[in-house]
Amino acid sequence: MDKSEAEVPTDLLAGLLMERTSAVPTRQKAESLPLTVYAIMAVTSLLTFGTLVTGYQLLFSHQLFA
Repeated sequence: MDKSEAEVPTDLLAGLLMERTSAVPTRQKAESLPLTVYAIMAVTSLLTFGTLVTGYQLLFSHQLFA
């Protein structure tokens, strides 16, 4: 039986997925990436908070009718 051209990519994808699931997973060594990500998130949060507080004080803390 000849396979039509439309079935070939599907069969290829299914074969690749079966090879991937049958492969033994290897454990990679832990990297220091999560600590860096958390540090960047903390700095970004502090800078955002500081910017919002400063903007609020500059724009809305002055009483218009005193």
